Amino acid sequence: MAGNNEIKDTPLTQEETDHLDQLEEEIKQDAQVANVKADLEDIIGKVLKYCEVQSGIELHPYQRDFGRAIIWSLITNAGEEITALFSRQSGRLTYFS
Repeated sequence: MAGNNEIKDTPLTQEETDHLDQLEEEIKQDAQVANVKADLEDIIGKVLKYCEVQSGIELHPYQRDFGRAIIWSLITNAGEEITALFSRQSGRLTYFS
């Protein structure tokens, strides 16, 4: 019965080898994309912080999200039209507290 569970040591066909090579390449590309995305997020955060420091204005969280979208669009050259709608009262409580 042990013979039924044994793994046969047969060489892979050329098609199987090519498929494994393709999968390996896809895994490497996925890892590179993940690294680029992490680097991009880091760069966006640093640019946003630079803007806050240079302007002397600390942005609210909803403003940071919008700023991140603008910076992302500029860095990736996406060319997107970005719009935002903030209420007239947004941030007002900060001035009264």
